[in-house]
Amino acid sequence: MTPPTEATLRASLRNGYGVEAARLEREADGADAAAHAWRVTAADGRRLFLKLRPEVRPAAILVPRHLRSAGLEEVVAALPTAGGAGWLEIDGWAAVVMDLVDGRTAFRAGLALDGWRRLGAFAARLHGVVLPPELAAIVPIEDFRPKATDRARELDERIGRLAADGLDDDAAAVRRRWLSERGAIRTIVAATDELAARIRGRASPPPTVLCHADFHLANVLIDAGGRIHIVDWDEIVFAPRERDLMFVRGSAIPEVISDEAADAFESAYGPVEIDRELIAWYRLDWTVQDLAGFASEVLFDPDREPSTRPRARRIFEALFGPGDQVAAAVASLAER
Repeated sequence: MTPPTEATLRASLRNGYGVEAARLEREADGADAAAHAWRVTAADGRRLFLKLRPEVRPAAILVPRHLRSAGLEEVVAALPTAGGAGWLEIDGWAAVVMDLVDGRTAFRAGLALDGWRRLGAFAARLHGVVLPPELAAIVPIEDFRPKATDRARELDERIGRLAADGLDDDAAAVRRRWLSERGAIRTIVAATDELAARIRGRASPPPTVLCHADFHLANVLIDAGGRIHIVDWDEIVFAPRERDLMFVRGSAIPEVISDEAADAFESAYGPVEIDRELIAWYRLDWTVQDLAGFASEVLFDPDREPSTRPRARRIFEALFGPGDQVAAAVASLAER
């Protein structure tokens, strides 16, 4: 689905938010291929962030707003429209606007140990939140159903039949890497399904808390004053705390997390018994989603903007190698 024109966006900002946009700058670095985003400079000097998604996720909009009003100041939440609504509908897209955090991601800038401690303290507060019933009712609940194993198997078959002739450099590289790593990919896909079935078959389901669910350093912004801000609440869910903690000790998402950083995080988060089987499953499931998503984007999504394919190739190739995401997922499987 083609995103709205700049003229439509300007009119929507004016009518829906009372914002006169002096400048719109397209963001090209998001990992969510289904979403589109712009930096907005308003005529009055305000700087905003506009994000479009093809479907509405009410929990991702309304719950962060509640969290911020409840004192979790690190949460970056959508602003209400001029009429008090949570979002706008623009040409079939769900649009949200929020204040722009002037800073860099912790993935790009790095996160000092004090930042890791503050991140751990934030996670502890988030996991302790009790939502009002009307908000709790709209938050998805973890069902331990693999998100992309069927898609990965389908891709494996298609790539196996895909001739190298006629492929550009990006497609040829992804095809070659998939086929060379086929044994590891098939092992991970099978293990994801098997672990999910085991977890669903437990006599007692794991306890759940409110989770961000995309809690890695690319979604942590650091402003000029060193404060942290947590963005991208699209995947918010009631799940075991391991859903967020999988991004800390032993993680390679989006980079290898050192034991020193994990120690700092855990010192502020507080003592907790970790379910290693849950950590293993979450990392496996995440890795399968990344493998299938980025390979498909390069090989089989011709409608993507051309500029996204080289980046998807780089991310796909970076999943492999000593200590990288595939290796970390397999290591978690061995440690459970």
